[in-house]
Amino acid sequence: MGGVDARNELELLASYDFKDRNEAEIRGDWIDPLLRLLGYGLGTRHRILRESQLRLEPPVRMIGSTRYEVDYLPTVFGHRLWIIEAKKPVQDLFSDEHLGQAWSYATDPRVRVPLMMLCDGTRLGIFDVTIEAWSSPVLDLKKEDLPTAFDRVFEWLGAPRVAERIRLHQLEHLRLALEAQIDLGALDRTVEAVNGMVEEIRPAVAERRREIREEARHRVESKGQAAIDAAGMWGHAQHVNEPMGPSWGGILRAVEIVKRVVPIIRVREFDAIERATTPRGSDDSRMWFSLRVLRLGCAVLLSDEDGCAEYCERAAREAAATHATAFDGNDLLVATYRLQRALGRLGWRMAALNQPKFDDLAAKLADTLDAEEWLRRDGEIGLTAYDQYNRTARLLPTMIQAQVNPWTPEVIMGVATEVESQLEQMAKPAGFENRQPIGDPWLESWKDGDPLRELSTALLTDLPGRTESERVRTLAGELLGLFGHSSATL
Repeated sequence: MGGVDARNELELLASYDFKDRNEAEIRGDWIDPLLRLLGYGLGTRHRILRESQLRLEPPVRMIGSTRYEVDYLPTVFGHRLWIIEAKKPVQDLFSDEHLGQAWSYATDPRVRVPLMMLCDGTRLGIFDVTIEAWSSPVLDLKKEDLPTAFDRVFEWLGAPRVAERIRLHQLEHLRLALEAQIDLGALDRTVEAVNGMVEEIRPAVAERRREIREEARHRVESKGQAAIDAAGMWGHAQHVNEPMGPSWGGILRAVEIVKRVVPIIRVREFDAIERATTPRGSDDSRMWFSLRVLRLGCAVLLSDEDGCAEYCERAAREAAATHATAFDGNDLLVATYRLQRALGRLGWRMAALNQPKFDDLAAKLADTLDAEEWLRRDGEIGLTAYDQYNRTARLLPTMIQAQVNPWTPEVIMGVATEVESQLEQMAKPAGFENRQPIGDPWLESWKDGDPLRELSTALLTDLPGRTESERVRTLAGELLGLFGHSSATL
């Protein structure tokens, strides 16, 4: 647990004045914030069951003639592991009466939790009801000590920690039971029972991990998509302007962005693909050839839309013609295409050579972060070694291309020659046969082949199945002819 806000809140809790405060105020002002700091409640998957939700049907636990009901029961992913009993500041928080009240609920078969906390806002104590000396706190703190000792509380009861602590404690109890055996078969049956329990629970744990990661990924993607939506085609083009691709999702998203604006400005929105990839003060785009394929697909699909049909048909024909000839006659684009093919290969090679570092970094992150926090961050940014590998492979070429200056055919060709020379000298570590790009881990097809032509051909071949417009289908067939394919093959 860390962060400036958390430290400030702990300082407030440590200095809280309980004078003239009633029990309800203490719960709201002191105990609720404490539970939030421990990872429970609003904004988490760890719900807090409160008094009104915890009434047990008769028979209830009673001491003398008094009926007792617990104040708080925090849950971890819906599972009850400990309770908290809140009191007004009293002379003896750990009196037999208060301990008995908390114990009666914690040990009720319908609750059955191993840990409990007694707290009055001036002092808190944590008790393990599974040990012989259960009435002696395993942790006893004054509220003034919270800022410096909160980590100890968190290690016992924090939402990311408590399940693991209880697991280890229960293993100790199991060990004692096993040590008291004389039947060797009991040991084997224990292993069998534990294995069976683990396998029974494994699917639920795996599903929970997937849900946490997907929730985090969805939040990030929603925010990112909102930002792209606000920026329109300019934002989308910048987002997908990288070596690998394009995807049909990216192409259809581009079409959607253009179609959502009024017809009179659709041409301008389409042209934002070019503007977004042209540095300020320059007349020349730094568009990756994969984005050029996206632009081609977008243009063809928009060739039957109000406000931009003729313009996009013309753009599609021009793009297909240049893609079919690998930009023959345009020295700048020829040089750019050569550089991009070399940089794409360099990205995957550098990623592979740094894989041991990625493995080490991923392992350190996994050790540093709680499992739930790791899953969330993995969903948000990707923390695995493969994520690091993939980012390097995709981002490094873009970064190198951005540094080329001036952007002239001569300079670009010089950089391309240098990168190609480096590639000839760089090792190809084993074990990457199944990495992306599948089947071609070193992008050798980019060395002597024509990936722009291959991607464009695949796009135009597949495109008729993506539209019901006969005009668009006809155009796709005509453009496919520029690549030496008959529209009849569609």
